Amino acid sequence: MVSPSLLALLLVALSTVAAIAMSNFIIYSADFLLPQYAARFDNYAFATGIPLGVAPLLIAPLAYAIFRLTELKAMLERSIRTDPLTGLLNRRGFFEHVQRVFEQGDERSHPVAVMMVDVDRFKDINDTFGHAVGDDFLMRIARGIDAAIAGDSRHNVAARIGGDEF
Repeated sequence: MVSPSLLALLLVALSTVAAIAMSNFIIYSADFLLPQYAARFDNYAFATGIPLGVAPLLIAPLAYAIFRLTELKAMLERSIRTDPLTGLLNRRGFFEHVQRVFEQGDERSHPVAVMMVDVDRFKDINDTFGHAVGDDFLMRIARGIDAAIAGDSRHNVAARIGGDEF
């Protein structure tokens, strides 16, 4: 996939080259088709210089918009698969990941294990100490689970499936 920066740069460069080619083609055509018209060097210089100066100014905002939209799309893609509190995969991200793992091979080539953690009486923590403490508690659990499964395998993932379910 082409990076957004490279795409924006290519858009500016190609539009500038196209503007120069079209300007010079118009002057050349006029010189060829109109007998009383005699193109001079300065005609071609203007036909090259003006697009070189103007095209990037006209195309740069469009290129920047493409760049930002691509960045925002990637950020949105990440956010719909990530739990905002813990930074772990959310339910959607977890099941998409599991689907990819199962599609890559059978259980003999890639053994799979799933562990479910449900924090008992988590509501009591929120009710007694407040939601800020409850959120901190969930973040600590998430970091602990993530650290425990960290390894060499790119298949090892931790996810927050529900409120207090990992």
